[in-house]
Amino acid sequence: MYTLLLGAQYLGVVMLSAELLYLVRFEPSRQLIRTILMNVALLINFVGYLFEMQAGTQELALQAVKFSYLGKPFVIFTVLLFVLDYCKVEIPGWLKTTMAGVQVFVTLLVLTCEYNDLYYTSITFRNDGMFPHLVCGHGPMHMAYTMIVMFYMILIFVLCVLRLRRTRNEPERRTLIKFMVIMAIMWLGFGLTVADKTGGYDATLLGYLICNSILLSALCKDRILDAVTVAKKEAI
Repeated sequence: MYTLLLGAQYLGVVMLSAELLYLVRFEPSRQLIRTILMNVALLINFVGYLFEMQAGTQELALQAVKFSYLGKPFVIFTVLLFVLDYCKVEIPGWLKTTMAGVQVFVTLLVLTCEYNDLYYTSITFRNDGMFPHLVCGHGPMHMAYTMIVMFYMILIFVLCVLRLRRTRNEPERRTLIKFMVIMAIMWLGFGLTVADKTGGYDATLLGYLICNSILLSALCKDRILDAVTVAKKEAI
């Protein structure tokens, strides 16, 4: 199982790198920038967790966790921004800044986790489960951030449902349904990880890999980032 999961991590890194190369050929737009940022954050998360899965000591594993948190908190945030843009929902600039600040704060807490108990109350290295991994006690900010992520996921799903009820455009409806499937898969991976049902493996990443494949299908088939498609949608 470990070899299979490790292979999934390598596959994710390759897929995300290829997708970034694919995205740069589009005409610049706000949705494109959101998508690129989301892929960069996810790629950093995948690379960091790949290092963590192969770390043989607590020190190396902790460094890998810190690297992954340079991208991890920003994945769901950039997905939310993308869906807000796609569903034509505007939120105040100060709110976006505050939300981004929370992600940055979480990253800083992890980068300095040896000197504070806000995010991790304890850090131990265990050799059981699917592979050697860190087991971290959850501080108040970790629990608060978990609730924030759950709220973002629910909000994204609700936005897609509301938009789906209003539109009669079939390509857009297909894309929204894909977004809803993506969120359902994210929920499953996130829930299994939070419930500690995966033997130390972060199932959220496997969910991200499946979701990324669905998103790539939407990018290619539904052409949601194509300049002409975006212009037509804006005009309608």
